[in-house]
Amino acid sequence: YVIRGVGPDPTPPGHYRGIVSFYTPLALQSATLDGQPVVDGTTVEQELGRNVITRFVDLDSGGQATLRLELSGPVRMPAVHGGHRYRLTLWHQPTIEPDQVTLRVSGTSGTGLEDPRGLEADGAAVGLEAKPQTDLRVGVTVTGP
Repeated sequence: YVIRGVGPDPTPPGHYRGIVSFYTPLALQSATLDGQPVVDGTTVEQELGRNVITRFVDLDSGGQATLRLELSGPVRMPAVHGGHRYRLTLWHQPTIEPDQVTLRVSGTSGTGLEDPRGLEADGAAVGLEAKPQTDLRVGVTVTGP
């Protein structure tokens, strides 16, 4: 028995079409899929007080894809310990294979990043690489300008 797509743009047998949604207060500056700029098929809408960046991603059996989002803009962060706390929640998505997530947080020149929780120091930035099996909550205190 072979499952195949239906509708005006069906997927071939063994092919996966998934939807990726990224919720953020930041503005989308650019997006790439496997290193190629994507404009068509990427939408930005508002939901739950956030920008929701959405993109369908097609994969052949056993394949993988890298979606990279460049974001910018002001972020409201609660004041804590002489700085402001940046927090991020990565919601787990039930899949056969866990998603590979790479995250890098950096600030403007002169900004300090302290007390990283769930993140590793990487020069002037903090980050992680993970295959989360549950929701992942991380944070860092931002100090300076």
